[in-house]
Amino acid sequence: FKLTVIRDQNVALEYFKKGELDTFDASHSLIWYEKGKGDIFDKGYVNKIWFYNDARRSTAGLFLNLDKDIFRDPNLRFALGHSINWEKTNKEINRGDGVRLHTYFSGYGAYSNNRIRAREFSIKKVENYMKASGWVRGGDGIWTRNGKRFAVTISYGNEISTPQFVTIKEEAKKAGIELNLQLLDPSSSYKKTMEKKHEVASLGWSTGFRPQPWEHFHSVNAHKAQTNNVNNYADPEMDRLIDRFRQSTDEKERINISIRIQQKIHDSGCWIPFGTFPFFRNFYWRWMQFPEVPGDKNSNEIFESPHSAGYFWIDEDMKKETLEAVKTGRTFKPEIKIITKYRKSL
Repeated sequence: FKLTVIRDQNVALEYFKKGELDTFDASHSLIWYEKGKGDIFDKGYVNKIWFYNDARRSTAGLFLNLDKDIFRDPNLRFALGHSINWEKTNKEINRGDGVRLHTYFSGYGAYSNNRIRAREFSIKKVENYMKASGWVRGGDGIWTRNGKRFAVTISYGNEISTPQFVTIKEEAKKAGIELNLQLLDPSSSYKKTMEKKHEVASLGWSTGFRPQPWEHFHSVNAHKAQTNNVNNYADPEMDRLIDRFRQSTDEKERINISIRIQQKIHDSGCWIPFGTFPFFRNFYWRWMQFPEVPGDKNSNEIFESPHSAGYFWIDEDMKKETLEAVKTGRTFKPEIKIITKYRKSL
């Protein structure tokens, strides 16, 4: 394997188009629908794959820093949750391809609390929570109290997410909440979040074989830098549940505790779920070969290390043929493979 690190996604795409990278992640709708055009696609040098999976889902969303004064009042956390119009961004930005996450540990079978529903966009519910805490609409429509505006900053580290956040900002303003957007480079965004200097951070954690609540919600990891409890969540009852979850060897008990832990996360309002793509999509040069079903239900990628992703190989003869065709103008039939074997409604 030869791994090439290119920090700018647009630059990486140009490398790919020249054949210097074999594959390119096209899961994001903007890339799949807008960037997958041009001669290399039309002439069949580069193909496309859309692979539906049934994997555990990353906790993509907004993480509220509970150490910030404005989030000490749970009503304001709930109001912020109801001001996020994820459904509109999914329709307009993602072409409706995304699926809303609801619970913190999604895709873990019996361990997931599928009764939980994410807070929907509702200006009326925002109004109810804000009035209950004594806030009033200011002259510009933003909620205020004692001269303080309900204005918070969302930090994020991927430029391709900007159109989504612009829409979210505009919709939240209708509900009387001002969202300031702070685009940082990925390293700076992650550093700020891990140092707990954010107000609201946009990120998503990787998954494990079973839910892992200790790192994210045990108080031992709160109020200190370089831990995954980026919410600074601290609650004695949650600590007891997490400790018991880690100690128990009884599956039924662990499942029951997992369900309760996720309910407490939801009830706290500290995490606002975004969406997930129940698939992955790739552009790939035609010399990248794979079987009819190139992965299993947990595959999030096929053109990575085979032990954690899919099954593929490089056909050196086809690579030579393709590169020669690029020079001579010979064309091939374009291919788009859509694999639905593991497709499942969320």
